[in-house]
Amino acid sequence: MIPAPMPRDERERIAALRRLDILDTAPDAVYDAFTELARSVCGTPIAALSLVDTDRQWFKSVLGLPLQQTSRDHAFCAHAIMRPDHVMVVPDALLDDRFASNPLVTGMPGIRFYAGAPLLDRDGFVLGSLCVIDREPREVDRDMVAKLAQIAAGASATLQLHGCMRELSRMALVDPLTGLANRAAFDRRLEESCAGTGSAALLMFDIDRFKGINDLFGHPGGDRALCEVARRLRAVARAGDMVARFGGDEFAILCGEGASVDAALAIAGRVHAALADTFQIDGQVVPLRTSIGVAVAPRHASGAEELVAASDAALYAAKRAGRGITRLALSPEAPAERAPVDIAGRMTLHNLLREALLTAGCNPFHLHFQPILDLPSGRVMAFEALVRWTLLDGQRVAPSDFVPVAEQSGLVPHIDRWVLMQACRAACSWPEAWAVSVNMSPATVALLDVVELVQEALAVSGLPPSRLRLEITETMQVPNPQRMSEAMQALRALGVTVALDDFGNGYASVTNLRRFPFNAVKLDRSLTAGLGTDRQALPVVRAMLDLTQALGLRAVAEGVETDGQFRLLHGLGVSRMQGFLFGHPVPEEEVVQTASEAETLLAALLRPEGAPGGLAQSVFSPGSMLRRDPGEGSAGRQGRMTPA
Repeated sequence: MIPAPMPRDERERIAALRRLDILDTAPDAVYDAFTELARSVCGTPIAALSLVDTDRQWFKSVLGLPLQQTSRDHAFCAHAIMRPDHVMVVPDALLDDRFASNPLVTGMPGIRFYAGAPLLDRDGFVLGSLCVIDREPREVDRDMVAKLAQIAAGASATLQLHGCMRELSRMALVDPLTGLANRAAFDRRLEESCAGTGSAALLMFDIDRFKGINDLFGHPGGDRALCEVARRLRAVARAGDMVARFGGDEFAILCGEGASVDAALAIAGRVHAALADTFQIDGQVVPLRTSIGVAVAPRHASGAEELVAASDAALYAAKRAGRGITRLALSPEAPAERAPVDIAGRMTLHNLLREALLTAGCNPFHLHFQPILDLPSGRVMAFEALVRWTLLDGQRVAPSDFVPVAEQSGLVPHIDRWVLMQACRAACSWPEAWAVSVNMSPATVALLDVVELVQEALAVSGLPPSRLRLEITETMQVPNPQRMSEAMQALRALGVTVALDDFGNGYASVTNLRRFPFNAVKLDRSLTAGLGTDRQALPVVRAMLDLTQALGLRAVAEGVETDGQFRLLHGLGVSRMQGFLFGHPVPEEEVVQTASEAETLLAALLRPEGAPGGLAQSVFSPGSMLRRDPGEGSAGRQGRMTPA
């Protein structure tokens, strides 16, 4: 018996066969129809659809033969696959040197006649053959051979369709950018793990400051960073672990075996070490750092959904603790250790936000207001509206926690609309004609019909347009710059003031100041904070003010907390200020009192030191209005405010 030679493309051919995911699958009536047709047309007692594997031939369908597979060395089909465009015919196996001593010829089933037409995949690789067999020798019938080739072509098309369907199924479970498992595949695997042994270890993490990579190198650079992270994660994961990308810069590792805290923390350590290695984009070193949240079932959760929530909450705690670290989920057996913010991860907050915003009759948000003072007049000119969120159990969620989640999940326009409506209504009830400043995300301005939204709020509340100030924040990229610019022009035409918030926080602020038609700016509190302590802060602030003056824009300095900051800013010609020095954000019912106290304090600050009722007497006297909570930061964007 002469063994069959190997095709030149054997490695690729075997890979193509394996991609079909058809070996060792159950019988299928579709393929049985082809073998039945071949047996009927050719008039043979045996027909088979044979796939030639590495060391065997396996029958997806076989009629008249009590076998499921044979050795590849004995397979006639192993010879048939050598010529993809040819039907191999053996009229009498006993007269053919290749098969005369073949056990399938000399023993059961006693093959004498064989005809095999190749089965091709969509790339032209020969996977096997559709063959007919007789126990008696036969003369070659060209019409029969042609018909067998036609039937084999139909079987090949069916195999190709099967391959396409399998590929689509795989694609539905694979992240197209990184090649990792996607969220759907992860959820399926997690459910299986928790439903089986009930134990599972989960690590969830994202890339620290990934937005900066996207901003600096664009989305192509960001994609390269994500692919590099995926490559390094594969390298540190163990056999049996699932590495998945949820989307954006969010990843997860589900431990396949050894679902213990120690095992999960060991993997987390390897992840930190792997990402610490140097990575470059366009020749520039880019830091890849991550925060990791770890949770283990059943210690931290009793099911798949709870495990994801626990790990996500641990991740969020890690990011709040300073980034670049790992946090283990808190145990449900220790409720005293759990603060509401600590257990509310991004997914939990997202769900709570959706429920709060979309459920009829649900109104968990409320507004606080902080005064903005006009120094030349000595009066409060406006109040900034700042959103607050209280959960049903009475616990408060800091805006610095829920606003980023709202931005990432597309819910921030709903919050912006609610704040705008409520702020306009509140301003109409004030005894003075103070303006009201409302923060608005670029996504809201660019994606919604913000002009119609503002007109509705003004019409419903009765607030004059001149008393509304919109502060456009820069927490995310502008999705549609042209539409945003047109919307801002229309708002200014209505008489609404449009200000750029957080000016001086980065180059993007300067770019957007030139790009969009703002008529006011708010100096970022990071600039104010350095006055008096950082020698470079003063010239930077002076340069920013020179720029705004050159562009004809009014500037408001936010984050003013000390009299020293006030005097330096006043000396630079800043005429409008906001900060804890003048008042904390307060509920609507305290606005009038806060305005009075702020104006009294401003009058004292503007008097010469040592004068009756001056700074030394009014600001630093016992019972002063200067109430500052320990550790509380400056006022600013609603998303960064500490609850008052």
